[in-house]
Amino acid sequence: MLRFSAILIFLLCPFTLLAYHMPVSVEAARKASTFTRVQVSFEIVMEEATVSTITATGVEKIATVVRDPFEEKMGMSATEVIQGIWKNLKEMKPDYVKISSVTSFLSDHRFRISIRTSETWVIGEVLYTGPATPFTSTTGVSWRKFYGTRGRRHFYQSVAGMILERVAIDRLVKRNFKGLLRLTFLPFLDEYPSFSNGGDYIAFISDRIGGNRNVHVISLKEGRIMNFPVYGSSEYFPRFSLDDSKILFQGTMYGEWDVFVMPFSREYASSIRLITSKLPNAYTPSWYDNKRILVAVDEGKGSDVYIVDTLTRVSTNLTNTPDIYEMYPYRIPNTPSIIYVRLKTDGTYGIFKHTLEGSSTVFQDEVYNEFDPMISHDGHYLVFSSNDDTMYRIWVKDLLTGEATCVSAALPYDCYYPSISPDGALIIFAAYYPDGEPDLWVAKNPFIEEW
Repeated sequence: MLRFSAILIFLLCPFTLLAYHMPVSVEAARKASTFTRVQVSFEIVMEEATVSTITATGVEKIATVVRDPFEEKMGMSATEVIQGIWKNLKEMKPDYVKISSVTSFLSDHRFRISIRTSETWVIGEVLYTGPATPFTSTTGVSWRKFYGTRGRRHFYQSVAGMILERVAIDRLVKRNFKGLLRLTFLPFLDEYPSFSNGGDYIAFISDRIGGNRNVHVISLKEGRIMNFPVYGSSEYFPRFSLDDSKILFQGTMYGEWDVFVMPFSREYASSIRLITSKLPNAYTPSWYDNKRILVAVDEGKGSDVYIVDTLTRVSTNLTNTPDIYEMYPYRIPNTPSIIYVRLKTDGTYGIFKHTLEGSSTVFQDEVYNEFDPMISHDGHYLVFSSNDDTMYRIWVKDLLTGEATCVSAALPYDCYYPSISPDGALIIFAAYYPDGEPDLWVAKNPFIEEW
């Protein structure tokens, strides 16, 4: 049987925000600018087969037929697959997204969804066709999982989510949102976000590739997500070096918590370096400068904050407080001092300041727990998570005035791991849903009025 691909285009019932032929008033155009108009087309790659018969004179071709792999394997049509993706896209989209399946000059983004199959996989490709630089994102699911309702739904949501993530990234770059912006949409775990120091990238951890926690990077310039898998290991806390040439992360490559550094490049895999080989379990890393890092080292009955040279691996215990747990170290910009989280005698956690001369003082300590501290590049703002009520929420504090406010109050979920943008205007964090995997969200800094 001869097999090759024949592409069939399916367009669903279209709707648009404004009709193509209607004149658009200035007021209507102004209102429309609050929306992002997305045009989506679909294609299913079908199989074409030659039907033959054997006669006395040889093999004769009778006809060529197009075979629907979904009909053959599952008894459902390819059109139903498209309808499933379309349904999930409409259900998942934020209110600011308006979707159409017809070509229109009003569309802000254009996508083509291509669905193809192999003997073992159902594969979805989302091609972003403009107006910015085109690129392709791919997801897939085995036929075994696609047979099940949950696996099929995850596939539909993954395809739809890749479109919504591209749109959300554009909104973030243009800072075209108010309040909170959801940045990730795939039905997988997304957490531990961190801005690059130049502001062009966001590193985070996701299990969207093969179900394993790996480093991913959002390119804000290109509007795409890159992945940096480290096979046989789960990664946490990715952090860009001060010059953005390297990524620091916590991993399990050798069976316990260790800290690694890799170049931020396509050739990263062959240059991953273990930094904490001379230390026991090391975690919650951050950069002190381009050559040294800060880590918490678990010593069995407590943990201390260490500073480690990434070239020589020589380490120094900074806090040296036996039987006390200290973690989440972060350097205060433009000073030699650091902040970190300490477990206090009353069983709660607070944020403390430590100088390299050896003194520690309270930095941020209320009656609740405080975690995940980070300070803006100019030293003006502190971001952290705190359970001041029944949930962990994200807070930002003006260190000049002492005023603090919650930026995640609108979300009824626990939120952790905030990171503040280099200009101090944006705060990204992970929100943990009770019935699903966490996503990345972005809030504006309410202390900064100019965007």
